Amino acid sequence: MRSKSFWRYDTSFLADARQELEFQPNRFLPDFHVCILEEDGQMLGFCSLIPIGHETIELHDLFIDPSPHL
Repeated sequence: MRSKSFWRYDTSFLADARQELEFQPNRFLPDFHVCILEEDGQMLGFCSLIPIGHETIELHDLFIDPSPHL
């Protein structure tokens, strides 16, 4: 949510999209590759990749916490 908020979406949109935007590991299909960025046990971001061919992978999600410590 912090990552999406960085782009100044209005509060109403963010409230409506909360369930869709929050990280939920169970939503990724078995063939997704998910990389999680952590520091001191705190999740700072993630990306998910989907194989779409023998030699091609597509970036599906990319969210990074915009906090100043990055």
